Amino acid sequence: MHLPKPLCLNVSSLTPAEALRKRKGHLSWSGYAVAIALFAPFSVSLPSQAQDIPLYSSQFTDTQTHWANVCIEGLGAEGLMKGYPDGSFKPDGTITRAEFAAVMIKAFPDALKVRKTPNFSDVGAGFWGRSAIATAYQIGFLSGYPDNTFKPNQAITRAQAMVVIANAQQLSPGEMTTEKVIPACSSTLRTPQRFLIMPKA
Repeated sequence: MHLPKPLCLNVSSLTPAEALRKRKGHLSWSGYAVAIALFAPFSVSLPSQAQDIPLYSSQFTDTQTHWANVCIEGLGAEGLMKGYPDGSFKPDGTITRAEFAAVMIKAFPDALKVRKTPNFSDVGAGFWGRSAIATAYQIGFLSGYPDNTFKPNQAITRAQAMVVIANAQQLSPGEMTTEKVIPACSSTLRTPQRFLIMPKA
């Protein structure tokens, strides 16, 4: 199975919620949006004319001028990602395994549970992400380590995140690369982008 050819979508033509609901080809827009929001540290600059277009009011205090603002705000509007108590999103920060588990179970709510409930030694009953981690494990999005730990506060790597997104989309991880899925976020691509990537039907 191969990824559909990317198609550029002018972000001003859809609201974030409409874009996230739109599903085409094998990869859902929510999968792309999650990937793009996660890889915000590998940002590129938007042309100034695209930055000047107000698409909607921001719910985060630090994303208005960020190149991935549309995806981040759209994910926030859909309830898939939340910011920090101070109102920020920290788009260039890292995401932990626990945070990623929480995002994935919200992005793919219809995924079936295929494993038993885990009992990781480092995820206590009072840990904020315990339920999300258990669900992500049961679905098969994430696994623990051989020593029965989950390492919830460890940052997830780009490769690990892409494998999880590939599995969530029921694609072979070997056929999915960051360059195919999100060219605007590729660490090797540094040209300005005014469009986000949508899969072609």
